[in-house]
Amino acid sequence: MMAFEVFVNGKKVCTAGVRKPDLMDAMLWLTAEPRELSFRLSGLIHQTDDSSEIVNWLKRSLEIGDELTIRVIESEIVDDPLPRRQILYSCSFCLRNTLEVEKFISGKGVRICNVCVTDFLKITENGGEQDTTDEVSAEDRCSFCAKPRVEVAAMFSGNDRRICDCCLARCQKGVFGDARRNGKVRPIHDDD
Repeated sequence: MMAFEVFVNGKKVCTAGVRKPDLMDAMLWLTAEPRELSFRLSGLIHQTDDSSEIVNWLKRSLEIGDELTIRVIESEIVDDPLPRRQILYSCSFCLRNTLEVEKFISGKGVRICNVCVTDFLKITENGGEQDTTDEVSAEDRCSFCAKPRVEVAAMFSGNDRRICDCCLARCQKGVFGDARRNGKVRPIHDDD
């Protein structure tokens, strides 16, 4: 069967293929607001004459400078699609997805992964007041609690999202504390 062999930065990440009359597509998209650069490899698998199912082999956030290579090959062996019930989330700060991190903490329209929580905590431990990847101004607000920068001790940023030191401490409890819930996404609540 014809298949796509996909490489990101020289590393093979997927081999996907379908048999007739099924189809497969590769989509690369960039959105300006919110800023997102992503790649998806999906397909349409015919179950019966009357029904089909959309499946995904790969959903991945990309960064500026990443090299994406798709090679068309003939292969009888391909990777299975992602589990159909698996929901992929992305971190609002670094764009890593469910397959790349261990846990997410979610707020209203914003998520932060355990990697970003750890990185921002390291900045705090080293005496830093805020992440330097994006400028943080006095008018900026925390993406989780909406407090302005002037009302908090520190604010961290990434990908045009902000998190204050108070919400970061609550996320630390959610990522590393005993108050874990089943699953990868844990909402942040006022009573945490």
